[in-house]
Parts: sequence; structure tokens; C-alpha cells
Amino acid sequence: MLDRLESFASYEIGRRILSASGSFRLFNRDAHVDAALARQEVIFFETLEGLEARVGGQGVAILRDYRTYKQKAVRFCSQHEIPTVLRFEPLPPVRSPRIAVANRP
Repeated sequence: MLDRLESFASYEIGRRILSASGSFRLFNRDAHVDAALARQEVIFFETLEGLEARVGGQGVAILRDYRTYKQKAVRFCSQHEIPTVLRFEPLPPVRSPRIAVANRP
């Protein structure tokens, strides 16, 4: 049940077409998502885990420290604390949960 509730705690914050290198600009930094996604439209969702990149409704990568960077970007004096290059990490493929079914007597 908790996993289901967490899935509702996300919202779309934007869409971008990635560059030829599979990146885009975020907080005045290059943010690399995945070179395999070059020139494709990616939808970004802020979730409890971080900034999730989705293609075709499937999560493909995540920037886990997104909220920390976002707070530092708002405080201009802390911008030097944001790495010069941001890198998304790949998300594992979603697997369907196995459902146990009890036999009726």
C-alpha cells in the first residue's frame, strides 16, 4: 500500500528534447540523462526519490539529489556547491509484483 501511495507523490515539472549528447541544461549546468535518448522528448517528474526522467510513460533515469540542488540554486550564494555536471543514474526496469493467491478449501 505504501508503494502505491508514494507513486501518487509525483508531478510533472516539464518536458525537454534532449541534445545530441542526451543532456539538457538544469541549474545552469549540463545534466546528462542518457546518450541513448539523444534528440528524444523526455518528461520530467519530481518524485520522493528525486527528478525522474520518463520516456513513453516508463521511468528511465533519476537525479536523486535534485531537491538539494534545487534548494541551493534558489540561494545564489550556494550555487558553487552544485556540481559543474549533473548525472542522472539509470532506473532498473519496472517488474510486475508477484501476487500470491491462496487456494480456497
